Amino acid sequence: MNERYQEVLEQYEVETLSVRKGRGAWICETDKGLKLLREYKGTVRRLEFEDQVLECLDTRGSLRADQYVRNQEGALLSKAGDGTGYIMKEWFSDRECNIRDSYEIRQGISRLAMLHGQLRQIPVREEWNMGSGKRAGTPCKGNEACQEFYPGQTGKNRI
Repeated sequence: MNERYQEVLEQYEVETLSVRKGRGAWICETDKGLKLLREYKGTVRRLEFEDQVLECLDTRGSLRADQYVRNQEGALLSKAGDGTGYIMKEWFSDRECNIRDSYEIRQGISRLAMLHGQLRQIPVREEWNMGSGKRAGTPCKGNEACQEFYPGQTGKNRI
């Protein structure tokens, strides 16, 4: 394993049992379950936002969402010696949806609908404004890009 990733793994309160490559990340089997470690180039503010939103999801049922893991210092972002940022997430040992199986596609659509339903129930907080779109409470007009972020304020179907 690359020394850089070993260095980053040491920043978490987990004992790493094994590591394997997977789609641009490292899948780590640990004493606390499966984790995913990958490079992150975004902002800490964005990570904190995503973490707060993910914490609002009800994952007790059939909806599972990957949660961020904080390092020993309580931060979401860990740095390697060369300054590269990494994040760790809770991960799942499962296969991907078979796109040729209509039942699995319907199950995936159902889970996506559950996720969207829960996300719509999360009240927007002012501190979440990243400056990339309209502010909460500002109605959308016409066919603006903000329609997907503020449904119910636009269109006939209010979706």
